[in-house]
Amino acid sequence: MKRWVSRVRTPVVRERAHSYILVLLLSFAATIAGTRLFLELTGYPTIGGGELHIAHVLWGGLLLFGSCLVLLTVANRWTLLLGASLGGVGMGFFMDEIGKFITTSNDYFFPAAAPIIYAFFLLTILIYLQIRKARPHHPRVELYRVLDQISELLDSDLQESELLDIRQRLNLLVQTEHDPALVRLAETLLTFLNSQSLELAPDNPGAIERFLQAVERFQERWLTRPRLRWVLIAGLSALAAVSILNLIRFSLGTFQPETLEILLIQLIENKPIAGIQSLYGFLIQTGVQAAAGLFCLSSVILFFLKKDQRALTLAYYGLLLCLTIGNILIFYYEQFSTIILASLQFLLLLAVLDFRNRFNSVNFSQNTTAES
Repeated sequence: MKRWVSRVRTPVVRERAHSYILVLLLSFAATIAGTRLFLELTGYPTIGGGELHIAHVLWGGLLLFGSCLVLLTVANRWTLLLGASLGGVGMGFFMDEIGKFITTSNDYFFPAAAPIIYAFFLLTILIYLQIRKARPHHPRVELYRVLDQISELLDSDLQESELLDIRQRLNLLVQTEHDPALVRLAETLLTFLNSQSLELAPDNPGAIERFLQAVERFQERWLTRPRLRWVLIAGLSALAAVSILNLIRFSLGTFQPETLEILLIQLIENKPIAGIQSLYGFLIQTGVQAAAGLFCLSSVILFFLKKDQRALTLAYYGLLLCLTIGNILIFYYEQFSTIILASLQFLLLLAVLDFRNRFNSVNFSQNTTAES
């Protein structure tokens, strides 16, 4: 007798989903930066003539449509990487012209456009970090991923390392699953994968995997704990100096009316400050930068005192304050000229996370003894 079961609608995170989102993020950021740089260097040319103007948002829409079309029609796993690349470039072209979509005057240089693009990028990074987190094993999820990996047999692209990973997943499923039908399926797949007739591809990692392996080798060889600490001290010191000096310069100007007048004139001429509200926004930006600078300066002091765990905590929150509230305001006033600064801050945050992950509290006492 047939047994009726309720359908399961719970979504399953795809295998290597974080890698595809990373490609999406990198292609999105590169497209935004490259487009702005190209237009600045070429004097903002137009494609078309007369009333005809082919904006690059159209190319973005075309690439987004192409990405959807590829992902919906082609089943091979390599299309996921292609779709992520096309989608990232398409979103870059689309979001670059957001200033035209939110203003009645179709203002490409609208000041709020840059912070909106940056906030969208931050939200995508948040999604990436959530998906990248390790999750408890679930039999249904493991079987989803096994079936996805086995599809590479059809392209003669299954490697030895991937085969071992599939076997581990199936063995775990057999041991933990209570549904006899799924257990039987897993056992059947294990019997097939343990046969000697399988033809495997050589273990040749792709470009992304080779890059990640090179990064790991560089970390292990050159970024030792003492060196990485000095990198963090130098980077956090520079960031703290810039943030606090800006506050001091503005504060000293309040005691000298002539200096304050010159400073306000420069702000009005060089930044989109057209009223009291935008001036208040600039003051908030300066205060946020100064607060983040104090966090970074305190972190540097704690690093010198060999209190690394507390230093990492303050550095993390200081950089997080810079990358979120601080940079959104800076992008409003400085526009895309602050991309390099934001990139350096993000790299510094990655260094903080790398230090915390590689030299955690478990190995802290051993590393301290080795250094001394």
